[in-house]
Amino acid sequence: MNLNPIFYPESIAVIGASPNPNRPGNIALKALVESNFNGRIYPVNPNYSEILGFKCYPDVLSIPESIDLAIITIPTYMILNSLKACVLKGVKGVVIVTAGFSEAGEKGAALEAELVKAINGSSTRIIGPNCMGIYCSYSGVSYAPDLPRIKGETSFISQSGGLGIAFASLLSSRGYGLSKIVSSGNECDLKFVDYLEYLEGDDTTCVIGGYIEQIRNPRKFINVARRVSPLKPLVLWKAGIHESGRKAVYSHTGALAGSDEIYNAVFKQVGAIRAYSLRNLVNYIIASLTIPDFRGINIAVVTGPGGVGVSIVDACEAVGFRIPELCMETRRRLREALPWFASVSNPIDMTLAVVEDIKLYSECVKIVMEDGGVDAVIIGAPGLFRVGEFTDLMIRLKNDVWKPFIIVWSFMRSDIEEAFKRLGEAKIPVYFMPEDAAKSLIAIKKYVEYRDRFKSIL
Repeated sequence: MNLNPIFYPESIAVIGASPNPNRPGNIALKALVESNFNGRIYPVNPNYSEILGFKCYPDVLSIPESIDLAIITIPTYMILNSLKACVLKGVKGVVIVTAGFSEAGEKGAALEAELVKAINGSSTRIIGPNCMGIYCSYSGVSYAPDLPRIKGETSFISQSGGLGIAFASLLSSRGYGLSKIVSSGNECDLKFVDYLEYLEGDDTTCVIGGYIEQIRNPRKFINVARRVSPLKPLVLWKAGIHESGRKAVYSHTGALAGSDEIYNAVFKQVGAIRAYSLRNLVNYIIASLTIPDFRGINIAVVTGPGGVGVSIVDACEAVGFRIPELCMETRRRLREALPWFASVSNPIDMTLAVVEDIKLYSECVKIVMEDGGVDAVIIGAPGLFRVGEFTDLMIRLKNDVWKPFIIVWSFMRSDIEEAFKRLGEAKIPVYFMPEDAAKSLIAIKKYVEYRDRFKSIL
């Protein structure tokens, strides 16, 4: 499905634009300005001649140029006529931000059905209603002024606009940019699967995340997701898995959440990586971007603080990884590199000697990497000591080793936040907790095994 005019529009009309900074029409307009949208912007409001320096038009039909995308922020009762005007104008995509449709009961559902009827037989498509809209870092389309502007390889389809902002904020704080975000809302026209199908062929998207309250076209979803997931990791967070959550889902977007067991089976069938929280979602996407081909089972653990090493071992074994005994040659070389009181068994405890000599981290990891019984290394970071030097060392280490390594850094301070970001920019996975690292690594292993099986039968 070609949705390029929606993600890469040459012109956008903001219907309901306002000079009032608290109005949705002002927020939508300001988002486009601050994200440096590279096309033409047309505010629409009959009460003003100019807003934020742009000439304002009384209605969309009075705009002399063609319009690719319209963003509607006016009250619910006015939307149907405005949508009909967009259809007459030949607008390709219409984002309906306003709520008060199927999520609000029978009256709203009837009005939503009228929206669908209004675009029948036309080339106009609806995003929403009851949504925030579209974000594309490569074109400057944005639905919130404070969304990050870092270009990246991840796209996110969300049936919640607010979670799209939260996801973008968390991912960018870890050093990763975004390609696209869709806040799909009630999906009266374009569905989750339509955006997924578009992202399948999008050159700037390598990993796809999703927040799902309901899959509205299950058969098509299964067919498209089966096609997409072997090519691009698909990380999905399904909400409403308990009774109270299912009720909340219905009041949010009017979606019937359905059986969690069914969704679990569907995700497994299509090879999607399932997340159970926003934290899972971000962590698994980071793993997809940084260790996309991991197939191993044997993990070596290298730490300075010994307690961190024990907790990493527990986390790894809890998800099914093995912590193998290192070969004699590896232990001999580690004994030569480390003080006599350090432990050279797996997990390797370098002790606080690393505070004095931070290079012990890279020396020991390189030695362990040469052990044929080791598939990956998890490194326990040195707490609050020598943060910048450790970060530089890990970035250099990435160029010198041929097996994946993950960092666990269970501390927080402003310089460590910056270290997380720098490591992310270097495509080095780093996690706050041992459980995050272990769960992310096993999620990628299972995904890769699915992908390998899929390719073997082609």
